[in-house]
Amino acid sequence: MRLMTPQCTRKDTPMGDRIDERLAALDPALGDPPPHAGSDRFRLIQEKAMQTTTAPAERHDRTKRHPLADGARPLRPGRRRLLQLGAAAAVTIAAAGLLVTASETPPAAAAAVQEAAENLGAVETHRATLVQTYPNGEVWTFEGEFAGADGRQVGTTRGPDGTETSRWEIVVIGDSTWMVTDDDVHQETLGPDEQLAPFAEASEAVLTAALEGGDVQEFGSGQVRGLDATRYRIRPDEQGRRALTALAPGALSWFALEDPSAVDSIEVWVADDLVRRIQVTFIGDHFMSSSTAEFYDFGADVTIEPPAST
Repeated sequence: MRLMTPQCTRKDTPMGDRIDERLAALDPALGDPPPHAGSDRFRLIQEKAMQTTTAPAERHDRTKRHPLADGARPLRPGRRRLLQLGAAAAVTIAAAGLLVTASETPPAAAAAVQEAAENLGAVETHRATLVQTYPNGEVWTFEGEFAGADGRQVGTTRGPDGTETSRWEIVVIGDSTWMVTDDDVHQETLGPDEQLAPFAEASEAVLTAALEGGDVQEFGSGQVRGLDATRYRIRPDEQGRRALTALAPGALSWFALEDPSAVDSIEVWVADDLVRRIQVTFIGDHFMSSSTAEFYDFGADVTIEPPAST
C-alpha cells in the first residue's frame, strides 16, 4: 500500500524529510526489511511512535464533557499545532504501514488452516469421532453423524485398563434432546443458551478464534483415515485466548475449551483443503488431558430421527 504524506508549504525543510528523520530516530535499522508484526523490533518501534506522537497532557479524558457539548464552538488549533498533528499522524501512519506490510499477506500456515476451517464450517453433513482423555486414564469416545445443527452420537467411557464402563446415545433435533441408556429414554427441550453449536461450525469458530493470536507452524505430515494430511500446530497467545473466551459455550464445550487459559496447543491436520483432525492439548493440571476430533464422510446421506423407543 502506498502511503500518502501531506505536502509541506515551508521552504526550509520539506515535511517529508522531517518525517524521514523522525522515522530514522525511531528505527535505527530503517534500511532493513520491515519487521514482522509482533516481533520485539516491531513492538519497540510501535511503542516509540506512540510515545512520540501522544504527549500525556494531550490524551483524551473520557470523564470530561465533549468540547462541543451545549452548543460550544469548536476550538481552532493554531498553525503550529496543525503542523505537529500532521507530522505526528504521518509518523503513526508510517508505523502502521509496517504492520500492513508485515501482515497484509497471512503466513502460509495460518492461511492454510483458516481456509480449511472455513471449508469445514460450510459442510452440511458429515461424521465425526471425538475422543477425550483424562489424567486418571479414562477415555470418553463419541461416534457421531451430523446434518447441520442436528446430530446423533453414541458415547462410551473406558477405564484405564480399556474396559468399557458405560454407553449412551444422544440425539439432537432442533431444540429437542434425547438421552438414551440401556433402561431409559429421557427427552428435554433446551433453550438457545443451552444448545450445542453445530459441530462443524463450532470447529471452524474455535480455529478462527485461535488464529487471531499466536504462533502457527507447519508441523510435519501424517495420515488421517488413509488420507495424506499436513499437520499444523497453533500455540494461542493472550489475544487468541481472549477470542476463544468470547465464543458461545455451545461451541467451546465440544473441545472442553471453557477455560482457554488451560490450552497448551491446538494441532490441525488438513487434507484436500479440509480439516480432518483437531487435537487440543491442555496443560498438566487441567481436568482433561486432550480432546481429539476426526472428521470424515463429508456429504454423506445423514438423516437424524428421534430414538425408535420414543
